[in-house]
Amino acid sequence: MFLTSRKILCIALAVAVFSQMAMVSPRDAAAGPYHRRGFHRPGHRVARLPHGCRHLAIGAALYFFSAGIFYQHARSSGYVVVRAPVGAVVSALPPGVILVKRGARVYYEYNDAWYRRVPSGYLVVETPSVPAPGYNPAAPVEPPQTAGGEVSVTTHTLNVRSGPSVQHPVTEHVHRGDVLVISGASGEWFYVKLPSGRFGWVMRQFTTRTFPRPEG
Repeated sequence: MFLTSRKILCIALAVAVFSQMAMVSPRDAAAGPYHRRGFHRPGHRVARLPHGCRHLAIGAALYFFSAGIFYQHARSSGYVVVRAPVGAVVSALPPGVILVKRGARVYYEYNDAWYRRVPSGYLVVETPSVPAPGYNPAAPVEPPQTAGGEVSVTTHTLNVRSGPSVQHPVTEHVHRGDVLVISGASGEWFYVKLPSGRFGWVMRQFTTRTFPRPEG
């Protein structure tokens, strides 16, 4: 039996549609066009917010939240995906959230943001520390040599970690010339306040002390 041209065309179209559907995971398909892979990364712009988006005020900053993704007004027009702001509280988390235990505490992770359950919903928190081999979290942290001192980054890119060990995960990066405010120390590590306002641990050897310029 020979296939007609119309049948061949129909089969080709069916194969193309099926292949396109197979490229979208069930999780991405259920999330809708706003939350498919690539649409939820910080920096991605959208012309309008998804339906039912809630607005949140964190200090003087205004955010919009929908299905685990935070947005802010873009400088020119539209909206841009941003990192989850620490301190924000949302009433619910979307399907696909990952439950993680750190000691006796339970966290929820979604889209590289971490949450803790609170009476009013879910609170965005800093990335929790991962206990490193041989590291005792109960051990006292020695104070910095000079309270309120500052250091400057001396390497091109410096990892900021969630704890004083290379076994702790990297939370962000700082760069040569960035000034970090020392809040504590442990061994060869400084616990510092970053230019972003967040806190983390950096290796002493990649920083140098800064001193205020003399007055007069």
